[in-house]
Amino acid sequence: MTKNDQMIDISLVVLTYNRKESLRRCLGSVAGMKKGDIKLEVIVADDGSDRDNSPVIDQFKNSLDIRYFKKANEGVASTRNFGLSKSRGKLVGFIADDYTLPESYLQDVTEFLENHPEAMIITHNIRPTGPSVFRYVQSIYFQMTLMQMLDERDLGKDVVTSFHLPPSRGAVFRREIFETLGNFNEDFLTGEDGEFGMRMASRGIPVYFFPGKFIDHYEEKDFKGYLDQRIRYGGSFYRAVLARDGDRARKPTIYGICKSAIAKYFSWLKLSGAIGRGAEYLLLSPFIALFLIFYYAGLYSESRKTVSAYEPTQSRIGS
Repeated sequence: MTKNDQMIDISLVVLTYNRKESLRRCLGSVAGMKKGDIKLEVIVADDGSDRDNSPVIDQFKNSLDIRYFKKANEGVASTRNFGLSKSRGKLVGFIADDYTLPESYLQDVTEFLENHPEAMIITHNIRPTGPSVFRYVQSIYFQMTLMQMLDERDLGKDVVTSFHLPPSRGAVFRREIFETLGNFNEDFLTGEDGEFGMRMASRGIPVYFFPGKFIDHYEEKDFKGYLDQRIRYGGSFYRAVLARDGDRARKPTIYGICKSAIAKYFSWLKLSGAIGRGAEYLLLSPFIALFLIFYYAGLYSESRKTVSAYEPTQSRIGS
């Protein structure tokens, strides 16, 4: 690392693939952030888009220290690692090209990590946006999956820690965490962040989380797209647990899956009331139930493909 590299406070890796307009919107939000004295570089890591995104990047060269790198299409984990290898900052953040960052994002993450040297990572909350009315289902479903990971006494805090939250959602890492744990697992086409979080937890490294600071996530999926996503997430969570537990893992049964899904639905009903979203949860409950069913169907289906499997618990299983 050269002397010039050491001047960079944070590298922001933007992961992109075949979404030119989303990338343009994302970079516009990055350019509009409050930077103060923060030395920022932006790395656009392109996972083999069909068309060259250089014209989009060129629009921001006057407002950002930005570099564009394109690679073969190999998945999100590979693209994360590729962007990491090109970055030079003491801190490294990863954002998707369909994220819109708040103006205070840079100042919030750098100030927090400067004031908390024990923290290795800080993440934001997510607010789904886009044309589909089912984004409202996605919104409360996503909040339930996050808030279930927190202790009740942590609800309402400005910053919380957890050994169960995945290190995603615009996460910013200290570079040395990758020297300790290695890079993202490229065997995972999805769920690579969850698997990395399990490695963090095994080494006693918690995720720090801003529950009240939001990144907007623009989604164009229809209802089928959301259900397909739940299947993929269920399968990826199962694979992450299998990678962690190996031969100690057990196959889930249909009875166990059904029991877990029902228990999850009612535990979320209670949780939704605790965070002031009980009426919304009840109104959207038929769709939330479908989301849960498809998630557990993905988990169960993935378990049938492997020799070892995992018996899901009711309290700490991701959804």
